[in-house]
Amino acid sequence: MLQNVESIVFRKLTTNDYVNIYRPKQDGDKGGYQKFIDFSSTITRENWRDFFRNYDEKSVTNGPAWDFELKSLGIFQGIQIQRISQRRPTTFNITEQNLSENQTRVFAWTPDLTGFPEPDDPNNITTVPDSLYVYIVRLQNGEHWAGWFQTDQPKEDWYVNTKIKSIFSKNDGYFVFDDGPVAFDVSKQLWPFTKL
Repeated sequence: MLQNVESIVFRKLTTNDYVNIYRPKQDGDKGGYQKFIDFSSTITRENWRDFFRNYDEKSVTNGPAWDFELKSLGIFQGIQIQRISQRRPTTFNITEQNLSENQTRVFAWTPDLTGFPEPDDPNNITTVPDSLYVYIVRLQNGEHWAGWFQTDQPKEDWYVNTKIKSIFSKNDGYFVFDDGPVAFDVSKQLWPFTKL
């Protein structure tokens, strides 16, 4: 089923992100040890407000938060409720993503469901897989979908326009597809972007 993409947020995972979403709780960890994926201030508060404009904005300790419905590419396990919130002045994050804590990991980013990369030893993570990106799109019908890919340049048979191509040279970001329509095929896990 094809829908038009309206906007996207994306993140190239860092070693810290990767550790946060896999490392089991250690002796000496405080109750709130990190279990999230960060997005930098290149994605502004106003960008997030636009991205989640059909959801109520909540106020949390460090700023706004949104609880939103999320569907996942490649896995039809229903709709999840996820939260993105401001963690500090320079970052927002998607919360509760650590698998060892049985958290609410986004289905699309779960190894057993989609082949998302996982470490050999979650207790000893020293690097993140090269060029591992996670993303969430907002479709023109208001739905949000999550996906991921692992490459530093688009494959030959992938549809890319100028904006999509720019993802591969950035660590994270947000943009609106306002330079021509891009379709999104929810049946394609690996690369759902396509030309109308």
